[in-house]
Amino acid sequence: MSNTIEFTPREKMLINYYCDRQLSGGRRGLASQILFTVVPLICAALFFWHGESAWIFVGYALLLYRVGQTLWSGIVYNNSFSSIFEKYEARIKELEAAKEESK
Repeated sequence: MSNTIEFTPREKMLINYYCDRQLSGGRRGLASQILFTVVPLICAALFFWHGESAWIFVGYALLLYRVGQTLWSGIVYNNSFSSIFEKYEARIKELEAAKEESK
């Protein structure tokens, strides 16, 4: 039975990111969500106020960028998250089996 779990560099990066509250804390993620929600709304308001179609295109482009970014990160990191959880679950089963054997 090994004492450590072997992770790939990407898995280590994700684990370290989510272990550090300064990096993954709610404020940083919330600020990004608010930014990509409020700014397109402001662009839409400017479109209705000034009547220039450029504003609505900018707002729509920002929304499309955010959706694309979210989908891409989901595609890229989904396998890594699944692998991390599978490795932890396997390690937990090993430890539970060792605990049962020691009784």
